[in-house]
Amino acid sequence: MKLLVAIVQDYDASSLLQALVKAGYGATYIGTTGRFLRSGTAAVLVGIEDEQQASATAIITRLTCERSAPPASVPQSLENDMGTDLIESVALGGAHLFVLRVARFCQM
Repeated sequence: MKLLVAIVQDYDASSLLQALVKAGYGATYIGTTGRFLRSGTAAVLVGIEDEQQASATAIITRLTCERSAPPASVPQSLENDMGTDLIESVALGGAHLFVLRVARFCQM
């Protein structure tokens, strides 16, 4: 048995939980804060059997892929004045996945 601990951004957590539950996995969400600009993050915990690791990991990978977007804090008028080539995009999404062996699991 294994415990997957996926650290994801808040806006990915809801869709990730829904997909994991739909696939038959039990999952727990723990909200956290941290990183650059204090963006919200979540720890999603998933208990799985060893043979389920590839399937569960594929769901996490598919729903938390890294993408980029323009920074939300740049006013439209400033963006028009500066031009879009001077404004750097911000990386969104992605995940840190930890796979831990579990000696025993009890549901109460």
